[in-house]
Parts: sequence; structure tokens; C-alpha cells
Amino acid sequence: MPDIIKPGKTIKKHIERILYAIRSGINSAAVEGLDNKIRTAYKRPYDFNAHEYRDTIVHLVAGGLKLSLQ
Repeated sequence: MPDIIKPGKTIKKHIERILYAIRSGINSAAVEGLDNKIRTAYKRPYDFNAHEYRDTIVHLVAGGLKLSLQ
């Protein structure tokens, strides 16, 4: 029973904010998706030291920048 009581108390404590988020349609899916893209970019193997080019990697992967190889 304690496994059910603790989440119940948490929900009761935050019920107004939970209901507001549901009614307004706010969710964190877009932020979580972008975070996942950035974390995946950091894990990709590169021939150079990735931490030196972190901003560039983030812009290429998550910024929607399209490069043309002409």
C-alpha cells in the first residue's frame, strides 16, 4: 500500500498545476525531442575532438540547417 500512497499524495499536492497543464495542452515533448537529438549528436564518433565543436554539432543536428554538397 505505501507504493500507492506516496504517488497519491504527490498528485493531491500538485493537482491544480496538473489540471492546468492538461487543460492548456502544455507538454515537454518538443523539448525532450530536441534534448535527445543533442545527446545523440554528442555520442556520434568524429575524427576530431567533439567538445571543441559542440555548438556547430548542435546547430547541424538540431537547428534544421541543410547543407548542399555541390
